[in-house]
Amino acid sequence: MVRNHVRVLVYYGYTDMACNFIMGQQFVDQLGLRRTLKKTPWKFDRQIAGFKTLFDWLTWNVLRLTPHNLRVYWLI
Repeated sequence: MVRNHVRVLVYYGYTDMACNFIMGQQFVDQLGLRRTLKKTPWKFDRQIAGFKTLFDWLTWNVLRLTPHNLRVYWLI
C-alpha cells in the first residue's frame, strides 16, 4: 500500500462497545508510522464531531457519539 500510495482511513466511534476506540488507537500506534498531524478536532455544523490524526499513509478518525452500527448506515 505504501509503495502504491494508497491512503487508508481507520475510524472508530466513541460509544462503540464492540470495537473499542482505545484498542484501535493502540493498533494504529503499533504500526510505527510517522505522524504528520497530531490529534486534531474536526467539526460538523460548528460542533466538534470527532478527532483525527494523520500519519504517512493513514488517517485515524474517532467519531463522537457513534455506535457500532455506523458502518451499516454508511453501506446502505
